[in-house]
Amino acid sequence: MAVYNRKKMTVNDLEAVHVDYDRQFWNFLLASYEGIKSLIDKGFALNKHERESQDNYDRRVEEAYGFGYSGSVVDLFNFYLFKGNIKREMGALADDKQWGMFEDDCNLYGDNFLVWLLESQRWAGVMGHVGILVDKSASDFGTPSQEIAANVYPYVSRYFPQNILDWEFERDDNNRPYLAYIKVRDDDARYRIWTRDWWAVYEIPDDIDAMANSTATDVDTGQVRGGGGAAGEETQPTIDSTDDGDNDLGEVPFVWLYNIKGKTRPIGISDIKDVAYIDSSIIRNLSGGEEVISYGAFPMMRKPMREEGSGAQGRGADDEAGITAILEFNPEHGEEGKPDWLESKVAEPIDAIVKWIERKVAEIYRTTNIGGMAATEIQEAPKSGTALKSEFQLLNGKLVSKGNNVEEAELAIKRLWCQWQNKLSMFDNVSVEWPEDFDVANLAQDLENALTAKTVVLSTTFQTEVQKGIARGMLPNADNKTLETIDDEITEAQEKKDADTPPGTPIPAVPGQDTDPGQGGGRGNIVPLPVPGDATGTDGGS
Repeated sequence: MAVYNRKKMTVNDLEAVHVDYDRQFWNFLLASYEGIKSLIDKGFALNKHERESQDNYDRRVEEAYGFGYSGSVVDLFNFYLFKGNIKREMGALADDKQWGMFEDDCNLYGDNFLVWLLESQRWAGVMGHVGILVDKSASDFGTPSQEIAANVYPYVSRYFPQNILDWEFERDDNNRPYLAYIKVRDDDARYRIWTRDWWAVYEIPDDIDAMANSTATDVDTGQVRGGGGAAGEETQPTIDSTDDGDNDLGEVPFVWLYNIKGKTRPIGISDIKDVAYIDSSIIRNLSGGEEVISYGAFPMMRKPMREEGSGAQGRGADDEAGITAILEFNPEHGEEGKPDWLESKVAEPIDAIVKWIERKVAEIYRTTNIGGMAATEIQEAPKSGTALKSEFQLLNGKLVSKGNNVEEAELAIKRLWCQWQNKLSMFDNVSVEWPEDFDVANLAQDLENALTAKTVVLSTTFQTEVQKGIARGMLPNADNKTLETIDDEITEAQEKKDADTPPGTPIPAVPGQDTDPGQGGGRGNIVPLPVPGDATGTDGGS
């Protein structure tokens, strides 16, 4: 790692980026997720044809539209990922006053931690990864009670890949890699640098010529790491840090939240790395189809070409055409002198564009392993059970990998939080367990299966756990306190139900089960199971 003076740096040092930094690609992925307006504003949607007028191109840009498949893919993955039952054990940390404050407002903007984590994973799904800085105010309040009174506790800040400018990993004495250096840029254009020994914050003044005698590459376009501020022969203006200090943690408090880990750390793999290109090409296809409709869907008159100035009957005037005009022609020229109408045939090119778009949509579903969810949309015949099972297995594997990465990041955040509070021993009893199996079938089918199972498995514990599982399926974004309250209420209700049930009460039959084989195979008296919400109709639908 280059040796820097944390008190004073050059613009070269601050604006230089890592060799793997790829701002243009990440901007393209982000624009694809945000939709057509963002793609147009950043110049990713349409290309001007070499023989196209500027006015026509501007009109196409104004009328452009898309179907937003990139956004749908990311949101679908995110929904199913957080739909699973995530087990969290917090130990003594659950009763910590400042941890409770952090859970309610993790980033000092009022965001709940679990909701913020869900949003962070969504952005990781878009761009491949995001960075998370776990920081704390440098103010020294002396005691936890003083910090609580001042509303001070460790907090998190999320950084998109575009703002993670430079990083470096080193190895310790045991050959274990660790993050030795990170440089990020805030939305307010402040540069933050962290090493294992110190941290510093910089702001480039507007009156400094940022590129004067620079050997660095601009952060918006380049991929060259800078330097030059450490050797003492600085050719650029130097900048004093606006704030700096020692790093008492002894490590860089920065966590990478990966979507899918790539071959090069810390670069993650986006869910739409291929979809975004197909999505933008569909936008261009749609624009071309609109051009066909605009200029080819109406018949056009054609007539024999005459010399300039000859006009109708050689009077030197232009031909007139319209509902009140009479177009004259010379009968001596026979049929060749008569005007006719060019047939308007747009069905063939439009059909070709539609079929081409349908093929691209099918490839979107195939490449993302979600074809089983849209089998009727992308093919004429439904897929076989084996094919659908294979699709779901591939999707499940991807969701498990994504879940493991969120689990690692969540644990790392909690460990750093405890470390900032000098309560690292509390982390020993903290655990997070994401599911190893994601059911991507319809939630209604989940409920049906659960309700049927309750009539088969005659166990109070089983029925209690089934109800808890249903609650988590219906409320995937609920926080720990809410889920704990629901669990207590379910357990209490089940215990009361068992206490109120007299011994020997008949057990309701399973629908379709033969309850009396001696009566000619009759189905017996079937007691229908109550479905939550059916009694009052106020559940808003299931």
